[in-house]
Amino acid sequence: LATFYSISYKSDYTSVVKLSSYFKQITDLPEITSASKYTVLCEFLQKYRENQDKDRELSCLKKILKIPNLNPQHKLLTLQSLVPFYKSSYMTTAESRTHEAILATDRISLEQRRTSLVRLSELYKDCRDYKEIKTHELILELPNLTPDLAITSLSQLAKLYTKSEQKISCYKRIFELENASSSTTRIHALHQWLSLSASSNIPLTQSEISNILTLLPSIYTNNHPLRSRHYNDQNDDTKKCYQLILNTPDLSHYSLQKIAIFFDYINDTNQEIECYKRILELSDLTTDQQLETLKKLTALCSFNEYKIKQAIKYNKLILASPQATLEDQFNALSALGWAYNESNKATKAILSYERILTTLTSIPDSEYHALTNLAEIYRKTRRPLKAIECYDRILKSSYTDQETKLDTLKKLALLCRKIDIVDKEIWCHEQILSSSESTSEDHAD
Repeated sequence: LATFYSISYKSDYTSVVKLSSYFKQITDLPEITSASKYTVLCEFLQKYRENQDKDRELSCLKKILKIPNLNPQHKLLTLQSLVPFYKSSYMTTAESRTHEAILATDRISLEQRRTSLVRLSELYKDCRDYKEIKTHELILELPNLTPDLAITSLSQLAKLYTKSEQKISCYKRIFELENASSSTTRIHALHQWLSLSASSNIPLTQSEISNILTLLPSIYTNNHPLRSRHYNDQNDDTKKCYQLILNTPDLSHYSLQKIAIFFDYINDTNQEIECYKRILELSDLTTDQQLETLKKLTALCSFNEYKIKQAIKYNKLILASPQATLEDQFNALSALGWAYNESNKATKAILSYERILTTLTSIPDSEYHALTNLAEIYRKTRRPLKAIECYDRILKSSYTDQETKLDTLKKLALLCRKIDIVDKEIWCHEQILSSSESTSEDHAD
């Protein structure tokens, strides 16, 4: 009878009523088995679908779920058929319960589990209860999880968790996702992690710091070079991360060097100096490491008018180091001479340059460098005769080339004119002319 009435189902409403009546009678028969009942209901379900009778289709699906001892696979298929109805009707509570039932069934595939968990995370969003937390935790347990999905769940969990340790764990996992497409997200997560650790008094371990400093350079150099003209939010977050790490006590030599390299990369001299100053304070520093650190500091402070006091301090320490080579000593004395001269300490500047002349003339150009600077100091301090002596020594030196000689003669001639030493001035001009004529003849040849 049901089959008979189903023939005219689409055009005759009476047939629809009759069909539904027999449909109910058949499924209510006490003798019918669960398997037979499922088969009958599926036949009617197909008929409703063919005729796009959504209400009866939904009713039929609900009746299938009420069948006792329903086959797990049949139950899963039915639940999955219910999802579109609830989703299209914005019945979020019913849809979430359906996904919960899907997850509770046996034989669910990994893809089906992933789909339901992701949808549940969307339905539970902003509920801020244990269900939302549990859903994201289950998502993170899925194998072969994509970085983007992991970031979404971890970011949401960081908002939901109340304990700092749990939040830190989420930010840490985001930062350590090496295959993540967004470097900005990883940098931001690290900044959140470091800030929360500092505010919650949860110090980072040396292992964590080492891992951070190993991963960070590849993130900021490969994606958004910090030396670019457009200093964006990621760059700012990266700098803040390094500053937060630098504020950590008891940093190792390796960590401080890594941080110094970053500040050198972005041309932040003050912070770079701070790193090397921290290295000097380490108790386990070898003499060689100490010397290398001092050389870094002098390179940053020397010939910088804003860091004269620091330049004097570190260059004097290099001179006191037994490991310093002759070249190290020359560089230190040269920097000291400049620093003292800039500080209007002419006597000390002169002593520095004279020390070069007495002990370090084996260094190429050291004699010319010292004599030139001495002549300048003597000239400025109104000791022209001393300056003339320096120029004379340059001219007599066997290391002086033709270009240097001409330059020195011009300076000497000018100085002699100012103090009215005519004979010396004339001699200088004669030497200049002689050199010019020799050069012209060489060109002619």
